[in-house]
Amino acid sequence: MATLEELATLPDDPAWGALVKKVTAACVVKAADIIASATPGEAAKGWAISCLSTPGSVANQIVFGVVGANDSATTAQILSATDTAIKSNVSDVVDKLYGV
Repeated sequence: MATLEELATLPDDPAWGALVKKVTAACVVKAADIIASATPGEAAKGWAISCLSTPGSVANQIVFGVVGANDSATTAQILSATDTAIKSNVSDVVDKLYGV
C-alpha cells in the first residue's frame, strides 16, 4: 500500500507521463461512450464535450481520481496499471462525478 507521501509525489516519477497518457486515452473512450448513449445527462454531456475539446486538461483532473481509487496498491502497481484497469477506474470516476 502506498503512503500518502508516495501518492503525493507520484507526479515526480518518470512513469507518471505514461499513466497520464493512458488516462487521457481512457477519458476520450469514456467521452465517446457518453455521446453514444441514448440519454446522456447534461453534466455528463458537458464533461464529454470538454474532454473531446481538451483531453489533456481533463485527464489531468481525472488522473488523481484514478490514483485515489488505487490507494491500496503500491506506487509501482499504480504506475503500471493495465489498460483495462485504467479504463474501469476512469469510467467509475466519471460516473460518480458526472452522474452517468
